[in-house]
Amino acid sequence: MKINHCTNQLFNNYNIYSTKQNNNIRKNNRHTSPTFKASASEIERMLARKGITCDFGGNSFVADCVKRTVDVFESLFGRSSLPREVNYKYIGNPAEEGLAQYWAYYDRVDINAADSCFNNKQALQNAMYKHKKVLGMPTWLSSSHYLHPVIHEFGHGAHFHNIEKNNNEYAWDWMSNKIHNAVGQLITKFKLSKYANYNLKEFMAERISKDICTKLNYNDKYTGYQKDVDYSHIFSNKWNCRYSTPQAYLDYYTQQIWNGDMDEAENAAGRIDVFLKEIERESYKSTRKQSNFWGIIDEVAGMITGQAKWLDKINRANKNKL
Repeated sequence: MKINHCTNQLFNNYNIYSTKQNNNIRKNNRHTSPTFKASASEIERMLARKGITCDFGGNSFVADCVKRTVDVFESLFGRSSLPREVNYKYIGNPAEEGLAQYWAYYDRVDINAADSCFNNKQALQNAMYKHKKVLGMPTWLSSSHYLHPVIHEFGHGAHFHNIEKNNNEYAWDWMSNKIHNAVGQLITKFKLSKYANYNLKEFMAERISKDICTKLNYNDKYTGYQKDVDYSHIFSNKWNCRYSTPQAYLDYYTQQIWNGDMDEAENAAGRIDVFLKEIERESYKSTRKQSNFWGIIDEVAGMITGQAKWLDKINRANKNKL
């Protein structure tokens, strides 16, 4: 986060991976995505027609990565979710500035030309494997897909645009806040990523990255369910507004962060905290119960009772067949 003291405008940049912060269609009508053989300038012209100004510096591989990401985000979140500008340029040491950044003030994604991983697909894939493995479980990143760096930054842009759409633009500043401890425990439980625990913006971008990247096919087309990435209504659509599982709690929290409803996000964090404490209490009671003689007897009796009920069910089923 940087402040322009002349205009008193807030500049936000988010660097990824840095701890610093059908067949019957006639052939002539078929529209396909450009391959890696398409030139960078051709893709720049394609994206300009969508309202995105691009400068890929002649790197056709980076241009193709961006085009594929644009196709995914436009199909899932609409054209309004796309950034206004994407550049392939030197932005600094990758160890400090990351592989890519999103600048909310300019609505721009910058991809770092300083890292050689953007030379070709294999190099980028190897870099993602490295980031995925480097810090163990949960891993530093939520996906090892080669498109992850671009999808992550586009995720920031889609998040920003959704908050603006909901007239909660001030909430974007709050997204720099740290993750609530209870929410962090759920993030760890579901192995989202360590980077998702950095702050609210990174949590949302990593959630988007994982949900999309794990459902991309060999041609980088999204094959999952729309409801799984409809974050504006994910809790009501998937769980019918019932807190039935830990994932339901996390989805409710995700919905609030995506929409920029910080009051309800705090409420969700509180619910998660109470839920986790209740789980811990029940686990403690179970441990204490099993630690004495009668507790062991009760546990064995419960297992026998369960097996007896299972046998009775099987016997009744066999009788019905006769």
